[in-house]
Amino acid sequence: MKRFIYMIGDSIMQTNQYPTYPQTGWGQVLSLFTKEDVEVINLAKNGTSSKSFLDQGRFLPVEKNIKKGDCLIIGFGHNDEKIKDPLRYTSPYDLFQKNLEYFIEVAKEKEAFAVLTTPVIRRKFQGNKLEETHGVYPEAIRFVAKKNKVPCIDLNQKTKEYYEALGEEKSMRNFMHFPANIYENYPNGSEDDSHQRYEGAVLIAKFFVEGIMEQNLPLKEFFLPLPKPISCASDTYEN
Repeated sequence: MKRFIYMIGDSIMQTNQYPTYPQTGWGQVLSLFTKEDVEVINLAKNGTSSKSFLDQGRFLPVEKNIKKGDCLIIGFGHNDEKIKDPLRYTSPYDLFQKNLEYFIEVAKEKEAFAVLTTPVIRRKFQGNKLEETHGVYPEAIRFVAKKNKVPCIDLNQKTKEYYEALGEEKSMRNFMHFPANIYENYPNGSEDDSHQRYEGAVLIAKFFVEGIMEQNLPLKEFFLPLPKPISCASDTYEN
């Protein structure tokens, strides 16, 4: 019997089409790590927050179709932070948490697994350290996970530690940060330190699966075993 993983989130997770190549969301590549009887349904959409995702009706397919034994991965925060945008902004300890709890409630009612993720770190170095541009949103997510007794995969912390160890220059290779005349879609290059190229997306998906295995969650049965933990030395590809 086929099992389904539903993914809801923003552009860091979404499946991209060629006009934005080489931008790649980590939900786009999660199936690299799943077993044959698992299908990933990636509903994540560029620019959405937990609020706009609900307001635009993007959560309806989950409400309608998720069933016992399926999984719901929830990844918001990047756009909920945008305080000047009333269509997307959510207060971290109010509406944002209420929206997350609604997603969790739907999954639990259908006897599906719910998993929260904290937002991936942005590549904004101050010296040798990355600036935490997400403010209190990661902590707000951790609080909801604890309160509602659901797992949280801390992609914020995992990516922060990894990229700080990799360093400012080498970490650039995973992001949409490259000079002109590398990709035809970006003739002037790109200096985007939020979104990932393929290698970065695979890294984040691997971090997610690693988190599932570390916590020994029942969801580990959805995924193939990982060959080894991630380390900076093991990822030596270049631009």
